[in-house]
Amino acid sequence: MIPNEKIEQIKEANDIVDVISDYISLKKSGASFKALCPFHQEKTPSFMVSPQKQIFHCFGCNVGGNVFTFIQKMENITFIESVKLLAKRAGIVIDDYKFEYKSSEKEKILEINKEALKYFREQFFKNEKPLKYVKIRGISDEALEEFKIGYAPYDNKLFLRLKEKKFSEDLILKSWLCQKTNNEFIDIFKERLIFPIFNIFSEPIAFGGRVFDNSLPKYINSADTLVYSKGKNLYNLNNAKKSRDEFLVIVEGYMDTIRLYSEGIKNVVATLGTALTEDQIRILKRQTPRIVILYDMDEAGRNSAIRAGEVAFKAGLEVLIAKYTGAKDPDEFLKSFGVVAMKKVINEAIPFLDYKYECCKEKGDINNPYYKEQVLNEMSEIIGAIDNLVVKNDSITKISQLLKLDMALVEKYVNKNKKLEHQKDSTPAIIEEDKSIKKSIDLAERSILQCVIISLGEKNEEIILKHIFNSLELAKIDIEEFKNPVYRDLMIKIKEYFNNKGKNILNKIQMDNIENEKVLSFISELLSEEEKSFYKKNKTEKIIQIVDDCIKKIQIEILEEKTRILQEEIKEAEKSKKFEILNDLLKEKLKLTKIIKQRGDNIE
Repeated sequence: MIPNEKIEQIKEANDIVDVISDYISLKKSGASFKALCPFHQEKTPSFMVSPQKQIFHCFGCNVGGNVFTFIQKMENITFIESVKLLAKRAGIVIDDYKFEYKSSEKEKILEINKEALKYFREQFFKNEKPLKYVKIRGISDEALEEFKIGYAPYDNKLFLRLKEKKFSEDLILKSWLCQKTNNEFIDIFKERLIFPIFNIFSEPIAFGGRVFDNSLPKYINSADTLVYSKGKNLYNLNNAKKSRDEFLVIVEGYMDTIRLYSEGIKNVVATLGTALTEDQIRILKRQTPRIVILYDMDEAGRNSAIRAGEVAFKAGLEVLIAKYTGAKDPDEFLKSFGVVAMKKVINEAIPFLDYKYECCKEKGDINNPYYKEQVLNEMSEIIGAIDNLVVKNDSITKISQLLKLDMALVEKYVNKNKKLEHQKDSTPAIIEEDKSIKKSIDLAERSILQCVIISLGEKNEEIILKHIFNSLELAKIDIEEFKNPVYRDLMIKIKEYFNNKGKNILNKIQMDNIENEKVLSFISELLSEEEKSFYKKNKTEKIIQIVDDCIKKIQIEILEEKTRILQEEIKEAEKSKKFEILNDLLKEKLKLTKIIKQRGDNIE
């Protein structure tokens, strides 16, 4: 088992802002960073990252935690897997520790892929054929190294290699590197140039293979596995995200990507043989606000560019589409005209709506009122789907000018299409129980715990915690009797650390709950709320005031509960005509009512 000290070392070596920035684009917001949440669809950023507290929290979907929690959620892996991944990222060796779990199939398939990559690379440098081919295709030495291009010879030696490395036949099949035919294991990739596909940590998750001639199929690609889904990944994202350019170029295939990269255009990714998916759009939005679509210039490529542009535009990306002549694809264009001409093509890419209009104009008579309305309906449906009001207004203006129609008419069509789309897609909202309908005692306990949590690490930590724990004791409120078990357990542990003169208490309680995702998320929620609250000025005084008010509320709640019990006893005494007992009960109720009123007045 990895000791807490080693886990803490790994945590400290992986700054949460740096790690999250590997996945999404963060923007500075005061002392924190904000972004669109990667865990749910949203239009306004509600995802907050605090470098000071090393936490993240989304106020939209309420997901939060530390750097391990983030990796667990993004990669859909276990806590131990997240520790291993972040240790590797930081260059911290943890191989000496025994893990109290079996490696998951995902991890084992990744190991198989790594071994396969070693094999393909070895074969590449041993054989003249792939070396000559990449030279002819104009692939630079830098690109060869960055993309780890390999070669699969015409034999079944990869399977034998994997078996030698003690990988099970079942997992070799699940990795989609070999297949079983007539009781014989056969390598899937044979006599092909190999393009490894990497995740953002540059781990091989899949492979593509291209023939050296014109035989079919030209390409074979890995099927979906436990570590790879083609619609949820982008080729070369691990390299492209390092680029300082403020946009990404989207191409269709491996060779287009590698050729552009070889010529110094490094902000390029490919869609892995699929139409641009919503998952890929989400990945793009995490990296950049603007994309340039650079597809093939045949009819299929142009139609694909329109489909991709529409999906991306509706999702809120700024979409530009590149046009060129004299070549069927970007690779051929580079060979014929060079990198300067290619950069000009990219820089002169036109907005998606202009490109869509041009394509519609080529397909029909734009002056024909019936065809014009068809185009207007298509354009209106696209514009109606976007949420950015400024972009929507500019788009309406543009379409009215292009189609020579009154702006009010275009706006009417946009609103009509939006209404129809809403009716088509709307589903009954899931009505959650109103979180505000909580007992006042639960809210008071939560507020006290929050005051304790946000005091940890403050210069007045000792003063505040002494006041809180002493006040609770004087009020005869036992934290072990807190109604909510999460609040109770955290309060007990913090008090224990405090009484033992513990340092870095916040870090200790986070480490205590390092594998408890719910508790870590709750702690991050409490800490994150501080960013939006009034604790900034006169923090100590405000915390003490809140705690005092909450203690009084808890006391009142306890007294009111006693009053409710008394009322039941009064009814019973009246019913059984026990007048002496009734008189005592009424006096007790009157006394409690006066105390409740006095304390309520003090709170107000």
